[in-house]
Amino acid sequence: MRATMAPRAWGTAITVSVRGARAGIPCVVWLERADGTRVSAGSFRYVDRPQGSRVTLAAALPRSDAVEVGLRAGRWTYEAPLR
Repeated sequence: MRATMAPRAWGTAITVSVRGARAGIPCVVWLERADGTRVSAGSFRYVDRPQGSRVTLAAALPRSDAVEVGLRAGRWTYEAPLR
């Protein structure tokens, strides 16, 4: 998983790239606040292509208020702290 974020007036745009998942698996993306609450950024179904799936989603949370980005793909959960 790779995620890039861009601040927007309404929150944060998140572009997510995923490779290696099973075709059709549902993927859910969120940003996490310092208190541990998650703000949904949306979901998509993985498409098996040589370059993987790439989508742009949105979270109603300013990037400056997020401490982590997360993705759940089926039974797997990936979380990465934000610097």
